Amino acid sequence: MPKTATATSNLPTLPPTTRRALSQRLYAKCLQRVRRACHRGITRRRARTQLGAITAEYAIMIVGACAIGGVLVSLLRSPAMQNALKAIINYGLKLAGVEGVHL
Repeated sequence: MPKTATATSNLPTLPPTTRRALSQRLYAKCLQRVRRACHRGITRRRARTQLGAITAEYAIMIVGACAIGGVLVSLLRSPAMQNALKAIINYGLKLAGVEGVHL
């Protein structure tokens, strides 16, 4: 007695060997698409003209951070700024109840 087609069966009239071969081919195609998508990765989604954009942006950020750091070092080495920082630290020590410490 042949089986009747059910709502969940995609290919009810094909023999089992044909169904198995067809499903293996569909599985191989699907797997191939997934592998291609994983191989492309995130960087392949950008246009070819923008592939080096991230590296250039990082380089500009590093140069900017170094420039800001250089300005801060030069400010903190000046005698006026050192005196201001010492005054702030001494004021904080006085508020904490530590007397007699002068930096």
